[in-house]
Amino acid sequence: MADTGRRLRALVDTCSDDCYRLAHALVGDPTAAEDAVVGAFEVAGATMWSDDDRSVRTTLMATIVDRCLVPCGSTTERRRDDLEQPWVQLPEPMRAALALAVFGRCDIASISEIIDAPPSDVACRIRVALSFLRANGWSG
Repeated sequence: MADTGRRLRALVDTCSDDCYRLAHALVGDPTAAEDAVVGAFEVAGATMWSDDDRSVRTTLMATIVDRCLVPCGSTTERRRDDLEQPWVQLPEPMRAALALAVFGRCDIASISEIIDAPPSDVACRIRVALSFLRANGWSG
């Protein structure tokens, strides 16, 4: 049990900033992002007894994506000026793939596992999302 606590603390120390950036990029709201990260670490803590560190990180990122992209009307609750930003206009599958790559620092294989899509689809989503953002003058 003490080993699990140490591993969880190490995971929090090494991943919390990336997790928050990912969640904030997906939801755009600091409080909702914090809630998603806390919930994800709770899930990660419960699964640590049997998984290696890579799969725990994958579980953590997948949980954040799931918690942030749950169809709960979050898009309609966003402020109007947020909706005018190109990032928010991206379809959720593209936004999730790009956020995992940029903010979650995940590779294509990990993203593929997290969002349950073939690697070629993940790469395409990221490429199209970046093209869309560039075409719309996004500099974030």
